[in-house]
Amino acid sequence: MRQARCALLVDLSGVLTASPLDALRALAPDAGMSPDAFVALVVGDAGTDSDHPYHRLERGQIGLDEYLDELVTLAGSRGIELDFEHLAGSFSPPDVHWDVVEAIRSLRSDGFAAALVTNAVPEATERFAHRIPVDELFDIVVASCRVGVRKPDPRIFAVALHRLGDIPPQRAVLVDDEEANVDAALRMGIRAVHFTRPSQGLAELAALTAAVLRTEVAQETPGL
Repeated sequence: MRQARCALLVDLSGVLTASPLDALRALAPDAGMSPDAFVALVVGDAGTDSDHPYHRLERGQIGLDEYLDELVTLAGSRGIELDFEHLAGSFSPPDVHWDVVEAIRSLRSDGFAAALVTNAVPEATERFAHRIPVDELFDIVVASCRVGVRKPDPRIFAVALHRLGDIPPQRAVLVDDEEANVDAALRMGIRAVHFTRPSQGLAELAALTAAVLRTEVAQETPGL
């Protein structure tokens, strides 16, 4: 891996692609639930790191079959019967944000090392590689299911910075659509963009990465 002085940490779902939670919410009426309640049932609260079966799946503590069994039990305890075959057949992969892809390419040419830092299950890490040029865009992939830690636990960002060459947090920028993950990064000293839509996220990313580069130049040039 090439040496770099600055780091770009990028989320997958909600940043590189549209959020899959939108598609999940659309399936809520089939389960007779409100969208937010259905999302909370199936994947838990993304802004916390809990003992929900999906969170344990993302940390690699259980496998997919065990997750599905526990989800059936959890839903049954609330009087809900889930039809996984119907749900899986109705779920479409989210669109790729190609303008974000191009922005990452540009920042890598400016000298940023890049890490994909994602809460992901093993099955998903295999699928997204076929839709996005991961090897071209990123020096490393830090997937929660591989490292045993999931956002918003800040240890996952520490793993990414270490693997990129022990880049200091002050020279790193995170782009993430989950506010709790942004807050965790900020507490570490990482600059962060709370990504809500491509136009907003890319504008903020450009400003923060420019500030990081200016800081690096100032530190390396006495008297500036």
